Amino acid sequence: MVITSSPTPTVTPGPTLTPTPEPLGSANHPLVIGAVIEELPSSGDQPQQQLVDSLESLTQFHFVFQQYDTWENLLNDLQTGLVHITWLPPLTYLHAHDLGIARVAMLTNHFGVYYYGVQFLANIESGFVAYYDPASNQTTGNADVALAQFQDRRPCWIDTKSLAGYIYPAALLAENNVIVKEPAFVVSSPATIRALYIKEICDFAVTFAISGDPRTSPSILDDLPDAMDRVIVIWKSDGVIPNLNLSYASLLDNDTVQALNNGFLDLIKADEGKALLTSILDYDIQDMRVVDDSIYDPLRNTLQFLDLDYSTIPGR
Repeated sequence: MVITSSPTPTVTPGPTLTPTPEPLGSANHPLVIGAVIEELPSSGDQPQQQLVDSLESLTQFHFVFQQYDTWENLLNDLQTGLVHITWLPPLTYLHAHDLGIARVAMLTNHFGVYYYGVQFLANIESGFVAYYDPASNQTTGNADVALAQFQDRRPCWIDTKSLAGYIYPAALLAENNVIVKEPAFVVSSPATIRALYIKEICDFAVTFAISGDPRTSPSILDDLPDAMDRVIVIWKSDGVIPNLNLSYASLLDNDTVQALNNGFLDLIKADEGKALLTSILDYDIQDMRVVDDSIYDPLRNTLQFLDLDYSTIPGR
């Protein structure tokens, strides 16, 4: 008698259930606000938590605040989707935009302006022709004519990572085919004023403009009360450098972006909101407005004349 075994029945596995991820901004999947902050208050209410609480009441989203000690770490988490909201200075934003990881949403008003520029300065005895009228605060000549005077002359730059004190003015000179002598690097804006005042270090220098004037700083006027008369503006640019911006991760959808913009606009309407952001970022913020990436085009168009790698100057 031969005994045969019955065939083993084939079992088809049933479908597995894939959990549906909770939407971004929910309690279990909050939006992450990231910022580079060197120092936090040692005690008392944390302004970061106050910001989270305020935005949650204004937007109905949930948030957490993440502090970073380096720009490299912040940008890495922005790239990997671990940060959704952050503030970026101009060159850092250009780098993040080129990587496709950030889109600008809003621009901050810093000390009354949204953009700043640069001013080319020289000692009044230098013999340069001034293409700037201080009485009307107007530039009176084009860059190609005004800057041609600096051909084969020595500049004072602040440092190689300073946007207003080296990078942008050096790009302007290159754009206008002006070649200068080996520069002197003097570290700070007040130091450039002092260097021009004594006339022995360089022929001209460049500092920030529109958002202020280092010639009027107390450290200068206390020692050099006639600095405004001795160190004069030869040419001043328009406001082409955007202030610190508020950027979002590229993965955010348009509805979320609109809701966040509305929340930040509501926040900044109140003096408490201005003070809160100013405190957190250690950067005066008087207002904010919605912008798009095109505001960076004038800056981009000039910076292309330098061989500049934005990744080497994080936080600028």
